[in-house]
Amino acid sequence: MLRGFDAEGFTLRRKFYIMMNRTAFGIVWDVIILLLSLVAVCMFVLGTYNTGDEQDPYLLTVELPLAIFFTIDYVFNWFLATDML
Repeated sequence: MLRGFDAEGFTLRRKFYIMMNRTAFGIVWDVIILLLSLVAVCMFVLGTYNTGDEQDPYLLTVELPLAIFFTIDYVFNWFLATDML
């Protein structure tokens, strides 16, 4: 996972914490979440300007992968939280 880092003795939770907070992967993950959040906001705004009763199909096509990605991010953050309550 990390070059030159001995991961022996760490729990899976601790390994994920190190990966998400101290590696380039964690930074890239945060930037992707930021960009996808901006896409989600733009899609919400575009959806509010829809004057017809029917929703554009491309909005649903993009919203489903966004929802899945945000759910994965939520589960990662919940798993890494110090207090999971």
